[in-house]
Amino acid sequence: MARLLTSARGLAYVQPVGVTTRKRRSDDAGEYEYVDGPTFAELRRRHCLFIEGRYGEASYGVTYVGIERIRRAGKSPVLTVTPVAGLAGLNTTEWLVVWLDATDEVLNDRLAAEGRLDEPELKRRCRDRAVAARYPHFIDTSGQIEESFSALLGLIGRPGARG
Repeated sequence: MARLLTSARGLAYVQPVGVTTRKRRSDDAGEYEYVDGPTFAELRRRHCLFIEGRYGEASYGVTYVGIERIRRAGKSPVLTVTPVAGLAGLNTTEWLVVWLDATDEVLNDRLAAEGRLDEPELKRRCRDRAVAARYPHFIDTSGQIEESFSALLGLIGRPGARG
């Protein structure tokens, strides 16, 4: 969804490059700067992280510098974060916080195809959904991606649109 939003013609959304301690995957496309644990801890200690969270064993974050670079360019940042990070750091009037999720059947099929369907992943999903139940907005991504994207555009009222 973030890729659709940032590549949609006539919109001015950009996804900042995040920092993470996780290992690079074959499907990564420049979304992250990869750092080790001590470097991430130093970013946290120096209060350089606009938002941060953990997913599994890895830490993720977005720097203040990354957000400000996007805003100075006259665009709107799009952040993909964990449910806990979204509520903790973004649940303000300045940010629209939306939970995107699919049914268990759809998620299980996706994760199985990636070889990532395991007990820790299922437990994490339960924890995420318990937190996400407090989100003010929800979009089901089980169906066609175009339908979900249209629902998202309707929800955001097209801020970042360029005439």
